[in-house]
Amino acid sequence: MPPPPWWRRLASKRAKPSLPAGTRPKRKRRRFPVRLVSFLAVLGVLGGAAYAGKDTIAGGVERVQDILFSGNERAIKATASSSAPDRGADLAIDTFRNTSWAAGVTGNTADQYLDITFGREIRLTYIYVTGGPDSERRPRSVEIIALQADGERPIKTFALMDGPARQDFYVGADRVSSVRFKILESSGPAEAPVAVTEIQFSSRR
Repeated sequence: MPPPPWWRRLASKRAKPSLPAGTRPKRKRRRFPVRLVSFLAVLGVLGGAAYAGKDTIAGGVERVQDILFSGNERAIKATASSSAPDRGADLAIDTFRNTSWAAGVTGNTADQYLDITFGREIRLTYIYVTGGPDSERRPRSVEIIALQADGERPIKTFALMDGPARQDFYVGADRVSSVRFKILESSGPAEAPVAVTEIQFSSRR
């Protein structure tokens, strides 16, 4: 009888060789699936880390959207705790660099503030602060209190560098109708009032 063709021999199972009389077949040892268990362990760790950091991830997404989709937001009104003559609060939101609000008191006082109102509820993303002239004091530490529609008042504190350049700070608060810009600390001539040239805002559309 001729042997079967080669392709049939490949598909056929090879017969196991017969064992000598009186011997037992050896049992196959099952290997522990080290690679599979390690892979599943890594997945578990990554999944746990992702769950634990879900708030951080969500916050990062919000921050990216705030950067990409923000635009200028004009305030419609400003009032102050006090103002020097002809240096009213509106001068801090008039967009001009040659005017500024100045407090009605001098020295490093920690109770001066500006209340600034928007014409609608916004997602407040950034606040931009330009300090006052060299002859007057400039804010060095400020507290931003955002008034939200539901009555919540998230608070953020920022440190400013001394100088005339505009500085920006991220807020990231929803449904904001107004903010209080409170000066915690200022620097400059001891007998001069604290002054702010401009406070500007961005909101996400």
